[in-house]
Amino acid sequence: MDVRTFTIAVDYDGTLTKGIGYPLPGKIDKKAVAILKHLAGTGQARIILLTMREGKLLDDAVAACRRQGLEFWAVNENPDQAAWYPARKVYADVYVDDHNVSVPRLHNGMLDWNRIGSELESMMDSYYCSFLI
Repeated sequence: MDVRTFTIAVDYDGTLTKGIGYPLPGKIDKKAVAILKHLAGTGQARIILLTMREGKLLDDAVAACRRQGLEFWAVNENPDQAAWYPARKVYADVYVDDHNVSVPRLHNGMLDWNRIGSELESMMDSYYCSFLI
């Protein structure tokens, strides 16, 4: 049985970055980058950057992440999706965005990437274990 890699779609402004946000670039959250690099490095996760940015603003965001060592499997698309359904909505197993209802936050309102990382690992474990049943 072929098992598809767990796909994580992550927002840029306010999620991968701290600070004011769109259209200003914000400061890359190094904890977020470290966690996503770790998950992608396991070979069990693919990271999609899912953002409203386009053109130069998008290029700048991708370049800022790349300077931190974070490479994306795709940007604003899921390349596998085109084979089975052409849609604007990007398919992923989980979406990490500062506008999510239940995203873990610290007392200062910033995202709690330690908890997010733990939840993503738990979701990945559940995803892969479901294929063993």
